[in-house]
This record gives sequence, C-alpha cells and structure tokens, in this order.
Amino acid sequence: MGEQLVSVNQFIWHFIAFALFAWVLYKFAWKPILQTIDARKDAIDGSFDEIERKQADVARVQEEYELKLREIQEETTRRIQDAIRHGEEIAAGIKADAEAARENLIAKARAEIEREKEIAVAELRNQVVDLSFDISEKLLRDPTVLDRAAHEKLLEKYLTEVESVR
Repeated sequence: MGEQLVSVNQFIWHFIAFALFAWVLYKFAWKPILQTIDARKDAIDGSFDEIERKQADVARVQEEYELKLREIQEETTRRIQDAIRHGEEIAAGIKADAEAARENLIAKARAEIEREKEIAVAELRNQVVDLSFDISEKLLRDPTVLDRAAHEKLLEKYLTEVESVR
C-alpha cells in the first residue's frame, strides 16, 4: 500500500475536521444565514405584495378618474346642449318680437300713408274747388270767354299754375 495519495488516516482526520467544521458552521452560522435569507425573502415577498396592492390601488384610482372624466364630459356636453337650446329659444323669441315689431311698424306706416292720402285727397279736392271758383270767376269777368284761342290760352295758364302747386 505504499503510495497512496491520501492515506486512510488522513482521510479520517479530514473527514472529522470537515464534519466538525460543518457542525460549527451549522450551529453558529447556518441558522443566522438562513434567517437572513428568510428575512430577505419575506421582505421581497412583502415588497411584491405591496407593489401588487399599489398596482390595484392605481388601477382603482385610474378607473375612478376615468369615470369622473366621463361624468365631467357628459355634464359638459349636457350643459353645452342646454346653453345651445336656451340660445335658440332666446333667438326665436327675439325673432318673434322683431317680426311682431316689423308687422306693427308696417301697420302703422300703412295707417299713416292712408291718413296722409286722405289728407292729400281732401286738400286736392279743396284746391280743385277753389280753382274751379277762380276759373269760373275769371271766365265770367273776362269778355273774351267766347273766344276759343283765348280760352285755350287761359286753360294753359291755369294748368301751369296747378302743376307748379304740386
């Protein structure tokens, strides 16, 4: 047996030393290392749980935000439609008032025109009567009444006077 690389005696001492080292390591270091690893694992699991809770909170808040945003948009749309409808009602009222005022103004203008027409007709009638009297008086005073040329000349003169009165 001469030259073995490791003798059985050495092997036994190495094994005993390794076992003693493993036992000391297990007794004094292994538990704290496992506790540290377990604590780190628990911390990581807690962080993941916290992240999941926060993601759920973010999703909930985002849903609430989107719901509020939709409600605000719907309210805004409703208010705009109400304002448009109200504006159209006001415009229709203004248009109806303007139409009534226009009709009233037209009726007043027609009445005024009719009244002025009646006044003008009465004045014209009075002027025709006055002119008739003037013509008759002048014709009766003028001895040349029976002369046709003088009569046409006189008629022409009075027609010129009537046109100048207009």
